[in-house]
Amino acid sequence: MAHTFAYRRQEVVNQEPSIKDFKDRWPALFQQKEDCRGDDAQRDLEQLTMAVFVIRKEGEGLQWPPEDIGIVIEGVEVLHELTSVASACALLLGLIYTLILAYPKPLHFTFEVLQKIIMQLEQHKMSSKVQNLYGRLQSSQ
Repeated sequence: MAHTFAYRRQEVVNQEPSIKDFKDRWPALFQQKEDCRGDDAQRDLEQLTMAVFVIRKEGEGLQWPPEDIGIVIEGVEVLHELTSVASACALLLGLIYTLILAYPKPLHFTFEVLQKIIMQLEQHKMSSKVQNLYGRLQSSQ
């Protein structure tokens, strides 16, 4: 088992496979379920680079629990049926680290704030924009 894990890690680090290839190679690492969503929603998810999605039944408000919470990376649903948006965000950061992915350019600072201020990971490596926000948040307390 230890050799298998080391081999998989080397393969991920050295070959940098896409999410689709990774999921095809090791499907047991990803939860599977029958897709009961509409084709339009599925097409929308396939267009996303990286996202946490929440699916609600039509007409239900925020007071009702969602039908599904999941994560999409490179248009592939990698996790679903998660317990909360907060756990989905934490798992997304974990997947980004594990799969050695870069933050999407339009969301770079959002992810950096989530990582370094909210989750307090690698706080000593903040960009100047995030340091400025962090200082403002600290002074407002």
